[in-house]
Amino acid sequence: VNDGSPNIVNFNDYTISTFDPSQDGSGGSPTSATVSPDGSTLEIGNNSWKKVSVPYTLTANTVLSLEFRADSIGEIFGIGFDNDNSIGGGGVNGYQLGGTQTWSGMDQSFNTYDQGDGWVRFDLPIGTDYTGAMSELVFVLDDDASPTGTALFRNVNFYESTDVLSVNEGATFNITNAHINSVDVDDTATGLNFTASNLTNGHVEVGGVTRDTFTQ
Repeated sequence: VNDGSPNIVNFNDYTISTFDPSQDGSGGSPTSATVSPDGSTLEIGNNSWKKVSVPYTLTANTVLSLEFRADSIGEIFGIGFDNDNSIGGGGVNGYQLGGTQTWSGMDQSFNTYDQGDGWVRFDLPIGTDYTGAMSELVFVLDDDASPTGTALFRNVNFYESTDVLSVNEGATFNITNAHINSVDVDDTATGLNFTASNLTNGHVEVGGVTRDTFTQ
């Protein structure tokens, strides 16, 4: 459950620029970035390290959510936040999602993507590993040995997460779509079923009727 204020990235609202000139298109290799017409998807190609300017302060509860796809496996796929437009000083505050190489400049906890996986959703608890003020959201497709592939990042958003909803005695809380951060690429939002569990001294109502399951 998020705080009701997800920061959904519409790439049409941002300038896609180079992150770390020593990496983006290194050695004269090609680099590219394309945004889908609706702004939901960023596709980077060849040997690309790209960024958008997204000032945000990461807290212990921040979650970075996205869907990812690559049709071939490059050397490093990744996403994260940074401040200095450089991989120096410890790399990027984020996660490697896949690749033929393991880069110590990103957390490896979610390095699971493999060829043929198609679209995969990642909910990255970035606040458990990195906190503080950030200025850049970074997208990585490192493949300088054979820069021919692409990587797609879709429905990128970040938000403050809480596992518990607490309500004062006798009060109510209206759960809306803004608080439920779930996407299934194979189904519509109304096709997703949610179950409320571990309820104490309270209940969930849908349309005025007590229910413990509901749709988005």
